[in-house]
Amino acid sequence: MSILRTTKRVLCAGAFVTASALFAQAYAGDAALQAETAAQHAGFAAGSDGIDSVRAHMHHALNCLVGPDGDGFDGSFGYPCDGMGGGAITDGGSEMQADYMQAAEYLRNGLLADAVDIDMAKSNAVAAQDTLMNTNM
Repeated sequence: MSILRTTKRVLCAGAFVTASALFAQAYAGDAALQAETAAQHAGFAAGSDGIDSVRAHMHHALNCLVGPDGDGFDGSFGYPCDGMGGGAITDGGSEMQADYMQAAEYLRNGLLADAVDIDMAKSNAVAAQDTLMNTNM
């Protein structure tokens, strides 16, 4: 085999590997952006006056963390992270996953509490926001 043919094969293989890696990176979700959006909506929930607004923003935050296939996802409340990936928990690296899961648990607990105590729900929203903000800094 000639050197020219070998060089062409190596270059083609390298281009394919590079293109595949770029596609995978572009296709993978942006966990940090989803977590940032979740933190923002957790903050909106914490600052809301009415229970309906608290509940909606907590669902927005939870939806961004768990993604469409995750525990607690409820698309009827909206999905502000649509198109960003499959949820921060799924898309995030292992070093952030535990914090994202903890924030999701705060939100789930807040959603359970919101039927009984709006202040408890808002407290859980604050805890979720704090967890996410400390993770992404």
